[in-house]
Amino acid sequence: MKHAVVMPPAPEDNAGSAAAAPAAAETSPTADAMAKYHAAADAANRALTAVVAGCVPGAVVLDLCRLGDATIIEFTKPAFAKSKDILKELAASETASGIAFPTCVSSGSAICHVSPIEQDASSIPPLADGDCVRVELAAHVDGYIAHAAHTLVIGASTESPATGRKADVLAAGHACLDVALRLLRPGKTNWEVTDVIEKTASEFGCKPVQGMMAHQLDQNVLEGKKRIVMNPTTQHRKETETETIEAGDVFSLDILVSTGDGIPRNVETHRTTIFRKLPDASYALKTASARGVFATVKKDFGDM
Repeated sequence: MKHAVVMPPAPEDNAGSAAAAPAAAETSPTADAMAKYHAAADAANRALTAVVAGCVPGAVVLDLCRLGDATIIEFTKPAFAKSKDILKELAASETASGIAFPTCVSSGSAICHVSPIEQDASSIPPLADGDCVRVELAAHVDGYIAHAAHTLVIGASTESPATGRKADVLAAGHACLDVALRLLRPGKTNWEVTDVIEKTASEFGCKPVQGMMAHQLDQNVLEGKKRIVMNPTTQHRKETETETIEAGDVFSLDILVSTGDGIPRNVETHRTTIFRKLPDASYALKTASARGVFATVKKDFGDM
């Protein structure tokens, strides 16, 4: 489960929080940035809804990923911009809007990021009744990112709900997201959010997935400086700084919980198909093929 949130100003009647957080006028996104976040969120929600509706027995993962990506592109086109100013900016650049993170459909014990290329499609079984499936994707408008995810059990419905441990893990994910949203306020720290997620998951006999992180977002930045680590190891606690949540911070809350021990294990079932270009890195590419790939990435995805 994933949720993007913009930190509101600290309440005036809470002296401790207000003192810890900078004034909203200094840190909060501008009205223009908020409009772009809303536009990106609209596209992400439409894509997520379309993919979730397509998660039925027999559905092919590659087809679902293509559906999500196509929906993001369709609804981040300039024609769908509600603001004339946004419309002008989008029309000026082919990469000013679109996919910030490709659609992923991960089933069973796969934690996340299953987004196959065509050559690998046949190696991933179609979705089956009873599968626990996680859908994840992200859209952006002018680099302002909306990240969304949803977990469901194939075939479950109001009339025939999920039961047993599948129901436990869904309820745990929902409860962890809810308490994290409530705690993510100016003056709180990232470790306070980590601890409350772990305690909440334990109430359902579940564990957060070790080492997974929720990140601060910024324009063209999917993984910002401030981060919230799930089920951290001693090493994670040493390497991750204590960060105070401030008014105007934007976070993508990525909540992953498991009915097992929560420790990820590498498997060779799926090869890596998702890569990220570091915006500040300089790439000295020697071969023509490497330069061609990089040029395509830059043309199709800009700074994402």
